[in-house]
Amino acid sequence: MADARPVALIGATPCFPVPAYLPDLVRPVLPWTRRHVARVAVRYQATLADLWDEALTALLRAAVYYQPQDAATYRSDGYTTPLPDAQSFRYYAKIAVNRACWRYCLRGRRVRLVGLEEHPAETAPSAEDEAIAREAARRAWILSEHAAFADARGDVDTASRLRAAASAAERVARRTRRKSRASSRSA
Repeated sequence: MADARPVALIGATPCFPVPAYLPDLVRPVLPWTRRHVARVAVRYQATLADLWDEALTALLRAAVYYQPQDAATYRSDGYTTPLPDAQSFRYYAKIAVNRACWRYCLRGRRVRLVGLEEHPAETAPSAEDEAIAREAARRAWILSEHAAFADARGDVDTASRLRAAASAAERVARRTRRKSRASSRSA
C-alpha cells in the first residue's frame, strides 16, 4: 500500500505520510491535522495509519468541493466582510477532518445487543396493556367498595354479586399485567 502512494518530501513524516497529489491549499492545515489525528488515535485506541488515511481523504474532499465565499452574495450577522479564503478553507477543512475522525471512530464501535429474555425486569408492558390493567384494577376497587355498601345495607345478594365482579376484575388486571410481561420477554 505504501508503494502505491508516493510520499512528498515537504511536510512528510514516517507516521504521517503526505501524498504528492495533495493540493497546496491543504498544506497549511496539515500540522493541525497531525495533532488532531494523534489525539483522536490515543483517545479512541484507533490505528494511526487508518485514521490518518481518513483525515487525508477528508482534506482532499474538502479541497475538491471547497467554494470560496463570493463577496457580492456574502451575508453574515457576525462579519461585515467575507472571510479570507485561506482562513475560511482552514475552518472548512478542520470540520471535514473532525467529522471524518468521528465517523471512523464511530464505525469501530459496535453496540452490544442484549436479548430481552435475559432481562425481564427491564422490559415494560405496552401502553395499551397497562391501561387495561389500570382500568380493571380501578373497576375492582370500585366494585369492592360497592359490595361493602351493599353489606352495610344488608343486601347479601347484591354484595355477593359485586364481590364476584370485583374478583373477576382483579383477575383481569393480574392476567393483563402477567401477559404483557410475558409477551415483552418473548418479543
